[in-house]
Amino acid sequence: KEVTIRLLVQNYKTSFGENMYVRFGASEHEMTYGDEGWFFEFRAQKDQLENTPYEYRTTYQQDNKKRLLPQINCSIVIIDDWAPPKSDPWKSQAFDVLLASNRKIMPALLPEKHQIVLRVTVPYAIQSDEVYAVGASSEFGSWKIENAVQLFHIGNREFSSQPIDVSESHEFKFVIKHGYNAVTWESGENRKTFQQTLMNAFFRYPYKAEPRFAGVNVPVFSLNTKSSYGCGEFTDLKTLADFCVKSGLKVIQILPIFDTINTKTWVDSYPYGAITVFALHPMFCNISAVPGCTQEILNEIDQTRGDLITDVIEIQYEKVVSQKLKFLKQIYEQQFAQDQTNLISKVKEWCESSADILYWISGYCVFKFLADVFDTVDFNKWGSVKFFDNKQFLKLTDMKKRKVISGLFNNKKNILTADEHKNLMFYAWMQMQLDTQLLDAANYIRSHGIILKGDVPIGVNRVSLDTWERTELFKMDTSTGAPPDAFSATGQNWGFPTYNWELMEEDDFKWWQQRFKHMGRFFDAFRIDHVLGWFRIWEMPASCVKGNGRLGRFYPAQPLKFDNLLKEQGLWDRMRLCEPWNPLDVIGKLKVGDLKLGKTIQQAEVDQLLQLNLIKVEDGFIKLNQTEAESDLILKQLLADGKITKEEQIWLMECVISLNCNRCLSYDRKYAEDCHPIFCNLTAKTESYSFSQLQEQDKQYLRKLGHFYFYEWHEQVWGEAASKRLPIVAKASNMLIVGEDLGLLAPVVPRKMSEFGLLGLRLQRMPADPKQDFWSCEQYDWMTVCTPATHDCPGNRSWWLDKEVAKKYWEQQFMRFDDGYKNDISAEDCMNILRKHMHSKCMIAVFLMQDLFAVDQKTHYTGDVTREDINHPDVAEWNWKYHMHISLEDLMQSDFCQKIKEEVEKSGRISK
Repeated sequence: KEVTIRLLVQNYKTSFGENMYVRFGASEHEMTYGDEGWFFEFRAQKDQLENTPYEYRTTYQQDNKKRLLPQINCSIVIIDDWAPPKSDPWKSQAFDVLLASNRKIMPALLPEKHQIVLRVTVPYAIQSDEVYAVGASSEFGSWKIENAVQLFHIGNREFSSQPIDVSESHEFKFVIKHGYNAVTWESGENRKTFQQTLMNAFFRYPYKAEPRFAGVNVPVFSLNTKSSYGCGEFTDLKTLADFCVKSGLKVIQILPIFDTINTKTWVDSYPYGAITVFALHPMFCNISAVPGCTQEILNEIDQTRGDLITDVIEIQYEKVVSQKLKFLKQIYEQQFAQDQTNLISKVKEWCESSADILYWISGYCVFKFLADVFDTVDFNKWGSVKFFDNKQFLKLTDMKKRKVISGLFNNKKNILTADEHKNLMFYAWMQMQLDTQLLDAANYIRSHGIILKGDVPIGVNRVSLDTWERTELFKMDTSTGAPPDAFSATGQNWGFPTYNWELMEEDDFKWWQQRFKHMGRFFDAFRIDHVLGWFRIWEMPASCVKGNGRLGRFYPAQPLKFDNLLKEQGLWDRMRLCEPWNPLDVIGKLKVGDLKLGKTIQQAEVDQLLQLNLIKVEDGFIKLNQTEAESDLILKQLLADGKITKEEQIWLMECVISLNCNRCLSYDRKYAEDCHPIFCNLTAKTESYSFSQLQEQDKQYLRKLGHFYFYEWHEQVWGEAASKRLPIVAKASNMLIVGEDLGLLAPVVPRKMSEFGLLGLRLQRMPADPKQDFWSCEQYDWMTVCTPATHDCPGNRSWWLDKEVAKKYWEQQFMRFDDGYKNDISAEDCMNILRKHMHSKCMIAVFLMQDLFAVDQKTHYTGDVTREDINHPDVAEWNWKYHMHISLEDLMQSDFCQKIKEEVEKSGRISK
């Protein structure tokens, strides 16, 4: 039977010359404008239409909602509202969890002949809200709320009426009844129905709907529960969710949780140094929850629990990882011995259960297995064995590499012995346990109306599964970092290779899409670490050591043309400007290390570097014999051999860095005739000694050029880069996205973040205006997350030890002008800081667990408060070991949770 379908869009106002189109798959049709709006009418067989996808667009805009035709039994008019723009976060899965996780879902019904069904999406309906339709006719309550037609939740914050019998057109509006007896009528003109109508509307808020939430920021390893073993575990996230329910917190923010095992020392505690962006870290496994865990192992866990936490404020990373891997291998060996066929079958079934797992699991297992065979994760040091030749492997194309990996993983030709294959498959079994525990915790958290917010690091480890298996996606001769900012006066270098974005674009950024899809299994929101890197990245030669960001430049960026921009100014000596310039009189003048300390290189250090053959003196100039990276290796070997002390190794390396970075400009890596400004030379406070010795007019010219280069020149280039890259996230997942937009901001960054619906981060200690010391919380807008401190900052009590900043905050934020700032910050003032953030307009106010503890005298840590610091970004190798000093169970048994919940509710944030 044929039916007639009319698609009608009423709420979009087109401009002159703008037309509207509807697309069914590859078929697109121009719509017609009539009295009721834009429409398209067609006839089709009714049994051929169900679940047919369709979408609208105009000459200039794309509609932002995925639509499916319903099962149609009769001719019908389908009225669709044009969806809110993509810059509005309403459609993210985070809001389904935050606002609708506990709503009962009713079946969606369709109209028959002479019936209508009204559906309306209410993007920010909270749990206690009820939705109605009220109109002029008796069927719609004669404009009386008490007689209105109630709509029922059919999922995704969409509400539907039962089929309503009508004989003519009616006018009506949607209304929301709130839990406190208030009513919100939607704005705009009355809506109209027709016979046999299915309406898919969006509630027209008469005000700007801006629901707000509060949350906690805590690394998983820092969690403390009665059952955890050595550190926080994935299963502890369920206890954390219980704590959040009692405290009115709706967001749990964690740090990266991926496998970082590289050196097998505490250095691997760095969560941003993962050897894979997919596989989870075994330190987070709850051994006692692993199927097959024996009573013998449980007894050993109980007996050794105290050995792992000898000091409640810190974890012992190396011991924890060693113990957990030992237990996991014991359980695996026992299960393998009992029924290896069944075990491997279960593991492979899990591997194939999701394309998101299948994408990476075989590569991870082979990579870990080979790292065991060659006793190092650094694949550059791998050799060859009977079943694998790394030198030949690295020469293969991307597809051929994965063929080799698949052959080893599946062992179809028995190229591995049975024992070797068993060892390889251990890593798949281990990931199955971790995945199961995290997924269970994530679903538990969602079921309580709380979102789990993950973290996407900006880089990948130089020696990692990703750089080994998909080498071509990375620029291995570069390093990633950040320009000078509040975290580091001379910039940062994290040691990660930068991305080959141009090559990634060729397959529509598949690696990134897989990464986000995988994260979407566990998380409803995530933070893009250093979102500025999606516009332009701070890129250095790989020869610069980790921690040294001075010689960075932005990519993409146009270099300075030496002949055009510099020679005309009289700056003709390219070598003087672009290479290290170290006449012997730098001794006693060249600053070394932390600029605040004012230390300089001395004759003793020059003599020692000469003796070690790291430098030479020619024609009255100090010249480097090695690159920074080569010098670093030599000094580390001397330390290992006991020929220099740790202090000497660190200080001599700082001297090498300062000598190498004593330049005015840096060469372009691609074109030797071109160059780039050095950011540190923009101000006299951080300028190099070489720059300081230029004539004043030359310094002013280079500074002016540098400001133009860093702040204005590349706006369009960076905007175009972001427009290609940021849509990847929405294409791959439906998570709420927060961009960590701290540091040097080009004006294009907030514009593009707003365009693509990314929330910004507001850290009160890092205002956007460099003339200000602090943000004022009243300045924040809704599309942001605010916090007094991130994991990269000391908590409020530790931060207050810096009396220079304490005095400024005391006067500017607390409006006090006595010397009270000289004392330790009180619990009352920590509460005042919390309230400033709670009462801001930010969508999410999130707090370090330490800063929540600080608001109550009974819960704050009584020892050295600096031990609560999670990270110090200015320290290249930091031990990430913070552990909560109070268990979550003890917190829940005290009045602490109620105290936090009261603050959440007083601020108007949603707590249920």
